[in-house]
Amino acid sequence: MIKILIDADIIPASRPKFGRGRAYMPKRNQDFRRVVQTAARLAMKNREPLDGEICAVVKVYRKWKRTARQSGDLDNLVKSLWDGLNGIVFRDDSQICRCTAEKFQDKERPRAEIEIRRLES
Repeated sequence: MIKILIDADIIPASRPKFGRGRAYMPKRNQDFRRVVQTAARLAMKNREPLDGEICAVVKVYRKWKRTARQSGDLDNLVKSLWDGLNGIVFRDDSQICRCTAEKFQDKERPRAEIEIRRLES
């Protein structure tokens, strides 16, 4: 089992923006992806990405928001994590066959706790 701690407020995945004839990701999302990638590399300790079907448990703790809508859709929060873990923890997020995800509010310490393991047959 691989345990990953992302010690930051999780940012929802964003669609590419378009300008000057090209597509680009907002800087905020690029910066967040680098934070996730750094945590993933620390957790993997120079191991190869997992192959085969995998199972994930995700707990997202976000800063307090007035409404659930302001705290982000859970699927977009998880997608932003997968984007950063792709190619480091697993080869592709299409390998995820089972996922349990929960969202909480924690104004003291926003973070994501992720456990990933190979799916047993």
